[in-house]
Amino acid sequence: MHTGNIYQQQERNDWLTVFLVSIFLLYYLIIGYATDIFFFKNDLFGLIYSDSEKPPYTTIAALLLAGAYVMYVFRRGDNLILHSVSRERVWHEDEIPHGNIIERIKLDDPFNETLVNVVHEMSIAAGMPMPAIYIIYDTDPNAFSTGRDPWHASIAVTSGLLHKLTREELQAAIAHEMAHIRNYDIRLMMLMTTLIGGVSILTASTGFLLMKTMGTFRKSFIIGRAAVFFPIWVGMAVLAFLVSWILTILVAQEREYQADATAAELTRNPKAMITALEKLEGSASPTRAINPSICHLCIMNPMGKYLQIEDQSVTQRALFDTHPPTEKRIAAMKAMAYIHQATKKIV
Repeated sequence: MHTGNIYQQQERNDWLTVFLVSIFLLYYLIIGYATDIFFFKNDLFGLIYSDSEKPPYTTIAALLLAGAYVMYVFRRGDNLILHSVSRERVWHEDEIPHGNIIERIKLDDPFNETLVNVVHEMSIAAGMPMPAIYIIYDTDPNAFSTGRDPWHASIAVTSGLLHKLTREELQAAIAHEMAHIRNYDIRLMMLMTTLIGGVSILTASTGFLLMKTMGTFRKSFIIGRAAVFFPIWVGMAVLAFLVSWILTILVAQEREYQADATAAELTRNPKAMITALEKLEGSASPTRAINPSICHLCIMNPMGKYLQIEDQSVTQRALFDTHPPTEKRIAAMKAMAYIHQATKKIV
């Protein structure tokens, strides 16, 4: 396990964000240019048609579309993620011309008031602005954070988390999510989620247009070009998805250890993080209110305990495991707290 300090983590996340966006733009570029070549003979670089003088309209359109989508998800990607779950806002800070106003919603619920107070305490400990807070009505204990930076961040917790954890354990869980916000994990993981979705949308739309083209035009040269383009389209779609998903797995594995350690730092109470993880591990049911597509954002895998494979192979880890085994996370926290179980009876 390699964690590094907060600045190393932030720098690493910045580079990975640039890499992820570059892969996404490259995917659109290749698909657009292949469309230009095989369907319109617009070969700017003369790869196949050396005498082509037509502008690559499809390539330009694809890059503009990709750039616009990246800008949109950077600004509004957290809303897309939050709208994928059924949630209720508990706290939000609104900017108005006369200054900042704190809007409190449904604080008559004692659990909500405790949650707001704990998030406030942990935001002070982390030296960050107060994030927006949401409750997801699900009996399984879980939580996640999202946003593009600490000034545009949100934390969502399930009602099960509020009911099953003590106040100290809730502090540890919230501090874990605060760590993701402070380390800019939220921006990287938000872009991973939304850009993978963008690849899926383009793949589906391109496949639809390709099949429609082959069904509408019966000329052999159209069908021949489509047949050549088809493996390129499939290969790029699979490659882009695999690169994004493998990157998601690798980053998610390490960032959980980092967030656990930061939670102990912020609360000064590693034992609370240990007992919180033990309670979360003890919940075998899946978090049904959370979409599996955002499972890597959560403090625990929302797909259920049955997916936490102990001695998984590389293939199994790539397909399923967005979180390190909870036993290893607990062991790391015990080592940090110098908690050791006796293996020998002292005589």
